[in-house]
Amino acid sequence: MVTKVEGVKNLVELGIKQPEEAFPEIKQLAQKDDWKVREVAASCLVEISKKRLQEVVAEMTVWVEDSNAKENPQDLLQLSCSYYSMF
Repeated sequence: MVTKVEGVKNLVELGIKQPEEAFPEIKQLAQKDDWKVREVAASCLVEISKKRLQEVVAEMTVWVEDSNAKENPQDLLQLSCSYYSMF
């Protein structure tokens, strides 16, 4: 289980180079029950957004509007927390 950003350094690097490749894995982390893992997902997004802000914001918008998140309010809350912890 990943609980530190150092554990996903490659994911951050991939997110900077090819965000569309990294976002699905980051989203999986953001949906975990463990808050430490969700925090890692948020931190990944913060690091990626330093180079690719527009892509990260666009992806976060998609996540929040995701129909699965609408059906499960807990998922929406977790994704929203990941998004807002970036700022």
